[in-house]
Amino acid sequence: MKTVNTPASYLEALNAGETAQVSGLCGRLIRGKKPEDFETLSDDSTRRVVIPVDSKGLQDLLGKSGYEMLITVGYDIPSIAQKVVDEGCQFKLVVFPEGTDALLGTWENVVQVVTIAYSDFPEVGQRMTRHFSELAQNFSHQTFDAFESRVGFDCSEVDAEGSTDVRYMTVDRYLQSDDSADNARLFLYFSVHLRELFAGDGWTRLNDGQKGVQEFLIPNGQISNLGGAQMSDIDVQFPHTNKNQNTTNIMSNIVQITDHMQLDFTPKYWDPAKAYQYGWKADVDGAYREGVEFAQQNGLKTAQKLISDGVANAKMLVDLQEDFRPEGRLPVMGTDDVILRVCARIINGTVNDYFSGLFCSQDGHPQNHISFNYRWRNAQGTPLDLPVSCLTLDDEKNAVFRVYNPADPDKTIEQVQSRFDPMDTVDYWKHLQKTGQGDIWAFSPHCLLRTDGVNMHPLLLETISFWSGARSAEPTIVSKGHLNDTDWFGAFEPCRPNPAHSQGGLQKEILDGMKLFEIMEFDGVAEDFCVFFSEVQSVNYFDGTEFLGKLRFVSDGTAPIIPNQQHVIDFHAEAKSKGVKFIQSNTPFGQVSA
Repeated sequence: MKTVNTPASYLEALNAGETAQVSGLCGRLIRGKKPEDFETLSDDSTRRVVIPVDSKGLQDLLGKSGYEMLITVGYDIPSIAQKVVDEGCQFKLVVFPEGTDALLGTWENVVQVVTIAYSDFPEVGQRMTRHFSELAQNFSHQTFDAFESRVGFDCSEVDAEGSTDVRYMTVDRYLQSDDSADNARLFLYFSVHLRELFAGDGWTRLNDGQKGVQEFLIPNGQISNLGGAQMSDIDVQFPHTNKNQNTTNIMSNIVQITDHMQLDFTPKYWDPAKAYQYGWKADVDGAYREGVEFAQQNGLKTAQKLISDGVANAKMLVDLQEDFRPEGRLPVMGTDDVILRVCARIINGTVNDYFSGLFCSQDGHPQNHISFNYRWRNAQGTPLDLPVSCLTLDDEKNAVFRVYNPADPDKTIEQVQSRFDPMDTVDYWKHLQKTGQGDIWAFSPHCLLRTDGVNMHPLLLETISFWSGARSAEPTIVSKGHLNDTDWFGAFEPCRPNPAHSQGGLQKEILDGMKLFEIMEFDGVAEDFCVFFSEVQSVNYFDGTEFLGKLRFVSDGTAPIIPNQQHVIDFHAEAKSKGVKFIQSNTPFGQVSA
């Protein structure tokens, strides 16, 4: 990897979409709506101290989109929506050499930078100097909760109200307040923006307390006065949304990135925003190596050793693949949300000696699969063109089927016939009816073999690789869907048997392999189709055995094609009566939902 150490060489790498080793530089993402907003390091005239990122922080921005950059430096999704959509802000990245203007974020340097920034209020610097020792010794990210208890309010709630709240410590209020360390810390929180995770040791802190990147402080001032500073425009586009949407619509499409189990350990590859991004390549090697490193540093047991020691818990992940994402070829809204929850739980279950097994099904179809809508043609030869529909036999002699919407089964959309083996499709439909599987389903072509749609979600790939490295184990892959003339509604058995094919019957070895585990959690998509039938197949197989009580269906670990389907509700009630337990993705390990 090449090294960049000047603003010009950094911006060259940035604009080329390259990654590089960065040294000797600081930088800051700034926003504004008019040219003069970009003359200083902040468009907020009341902001006297700003916090640039260090070389490592700049390095982390390389190769990312503008949206990803904002997430990386700490913006949450609602804030991005507000600034870009509602306020029409533009963003730029200014890069400048490390030097005397930008000082490491230690308590000693806080006093120095604040004294310079508030030189027109000399008493501010004097107060900070008087309380330096107490701030350095007794105030950190670890003691912030105790500090809030002492002052009697939640600082983040006051900050949301702004200076209209009398508890918001402006410079004028600070100078009129008692000269105490607590009031000094309130001033630093509200006016200097040193928030609850400020540690005062020169390092940022993540939500779990781990060190992030080095943190610098610099008085806000003219960028032209920063020797060698250069600036580049940053284009911010939302993933899988239209930039012209309003904030409400955007937020209905993108969930809060906090919607997952809080991590007990944050791998380097982890970025919740990646669950919603498209077109990026999973670093499976890096995630695997990080898992190995974590295992070495923490003395983790292998998965096999965990099982032999009685810790046998696993997940069954159904069809969490690219084509079922919101921008996939057969989108299931909410799939990316499921990925975020699933991955967070797997990470915690990896580092906490819980998950010793993973099972993953992958849908994969030939070009003219019976479930593809274009295989079905009307009397004029025009292919069926509906993303989801059902077909029931209408004319057995001519192998003609009636097409209907599963949400409105009494209304006929059109009549069609299979382009291939029309009479065999009649036999297929009769088999579905005889075995209680319903009608034939037709979908937009999806998970076509040889295409990217078969791949698992890249964040899931990284998470599985992390688990694999940490536990010296491989996930069990359940392949399905490869036969041309039958569908796989569930993961463990095709809709119609074919003894001549390896996938042509009940995957008994997979189901028997699950018996090795004490707990088996089910996640995946779609709730009302492949997950539903996978759960049905597993309950049927284990019915009457003690293993049925070891199944865990994760209620928010799935997303539906059509919400609140009665067949799902009825089956879950039946499964619960038989002993299946239901949990949430954030249910503590070893417990079940209330």
